Amino acid sequence: MQQKNEAPLCACGCKERVKWNKIYKKWEEYLYNHRKRTKKFWIIPKGNPPLCICGCNEKVNWNKSLKKWNKYLHNHHGGGKSCLGLSERLKGKGNPNYGKGKIIKEKRGEPPFCACECEKKVKWNNSGWKWNKYIYGHKVQKIDKSNWIRIPCYICKKDVYRLKSEIIRRKTKYFYCSTKCCGIARTQQNTIKVFCSWCNKSKNLLKKRLKLNCKNYFCNAKCRGKYQKGRKHSEETKKKIAKNHANFSGKNHPNYGKQGIENPKWKGGVGNYSNLQKFSKKWNCTIEQARKRCRKLFDNNIVQTVKEIEQCKTLTSM
Repeated sequence: MQQKNEAPLCACGCKERVKWNKIYKKWEEYLYNHRKRTKKFWIIPKGNPPLCICGCNEKVNWNKSLKKWNKYLHNHHGGGKSCLGLSERLKGKGNPNYGKGKIIKEKRGEPPFCACECEKKVKWNNSGWKWNKYIYGHKVQKIDKSNWIRIPCYICKKDVYRLKSEIIRRKTKYFYCSTKCCGIARTQQNTIKVFCSWCNKSKNLLKKRLKLNCKNYFCNAKCRGKYQKGRKHSEETKKKIAKNHANFSGKNHPNYGKQGIENPKWKGGVGNYSNLQKFSKKWNCTIEQARKRCRKLFDNNIVQTVKEIEQCKTLTSM
């Protein structure tokens, strides 16, 4: 391993000092991007360059990555806009594939019939270079009638084939040909047709949303507003509304002024969960053990509030 002394000069001949390579821990031979200046990097070809294949009688360039002569000039491959030799040469009889289309069609022969026995001829497959077996959409799996049963669809009454084992397993009479028919059947089973009491339009409602004692149904909010316009409540309905919407705020509330054990929400004077969490950390115990200690203090009338628990000296003895 070399020692890090004075840096040597670059090998390209620029008379500049190279840098230290921290990974390999040695001096580099060249500076950055100075290796291309040498003749070893660029392998210069011998001889004259060949002509372009397109027929333009122009010399091609050297390919530095592949290290060989190119076949075409830039944009001359396939007869580009700047090249006129190939486009003029391949016109008419100059094209090497001139007249071969008829020969290829004669080799194909006549198209065969479709394998589904529809008595129609198939098309030529250019990718596979052969005749197709089926017309598009005519390929259908053959059904063994011994294991299958023919059943009509519940809605459209088209023929549907199902296995015997499937019919026994499902134990239902309803079979469908597609997802559309299945969706229509589910809406019929889970919904009920209801007529609007204002405009008499039909509407499908779910059975879950139907009310037992409800007599009037509406298709939208506008029909509801037109139906209820000008109507007044009877005295019986007014009494029911007064009971359900009575004023229980303030002194009218039955539990107003009740504190401690008299209040139905009394929990033994323990307080919130956050207070018990503080006491459990101080006493080095669980929350349930802290709750039991607090209840003993409240039952024995030693403490009346949560703040007095911190000042109480009898906790150490308990």
